[in-house]
Amino acid sequence: MVPGKIHHPLVQVLLEEHAVIQQALTVLSVLTGRVKRRRPVALADLVLLVRFFQNYADKIHHRTEEDQLFVAVERNRILRRMNQRLLSQHTMGRVFVDAMADSLKSARSGRRGWRTQFVDNASAYCTLLHIHICDENHVYFPR
Repeated sequence: MVPGKIHHPLVQVLLEEHAVIQQALTVLSVLTGRVKRRRPVALADLVLLVRFFQNYADKIHHRTEEDQLFVAVERNRILRRMNQRLLSQHTMGRVFVDAMADSLKSARSGRRGWRTQFVDNASAYCTLLHIHICDENHVYFPR
C-alpha cells in the first residue's frame, strides 16, 4: 500500500503498478547504457523487457487508466485537461516502444544502426515515463 491519502482501490493498484514500471525503467536504463557502450547484452533480455512495456505497462496499466480512470473523471474540467495530456503521453510511449521493438528486429537480422535506434528510443521512453509517472503520482493522485 502506498502511504498517504486513502484512495479508491483502483488508484491504489495503479500507484503500486507505477512502482513496478519504475523498476523496469531502471533495468531498461542500465541495459540501454550497455548497448550504447557496445557492452554485451543478450537480445533476448531486451526483447523480454520491450514485451513487458508493451503488455504490462501499456496493455494492462495504461489501458486500465484509459478505460476506467480517465472515463470516471471526465466531468472534472481540470482532470479532463490532464487526461488529454496523459493520453498523448501514452501515445508517445507506444511510438517509442514500437521503435525499440523494430530496432531489435533489425538487430536479429544483422542490420546496422539498430543500437542507435534502440538507445534513442529507450532513452526517450525512460524520460517520458518518469515524467508521466511523476505527473500521475503527484498531480493526478496527490497524497
